[in-house]
Amino acid sequence: MKVASKKGTTEAGLKSFESNSINKIFEQGLNDAIKRSKEISNEY
Repeated sequence: MKVASKKGTTEAGLKSFESNSINKIFEQGLNDAIKRSKEISNEY
């Protein structure tokens, strides 16, 4: 974790996201947004 201090609050939060698969949910949301953005840009 490049943005977290060892044993700090950010590290604890990121570990919680990871253990609860929230990071995968965010990743899917971002991928869906990127896909839609490309679809919209191809309409013009």
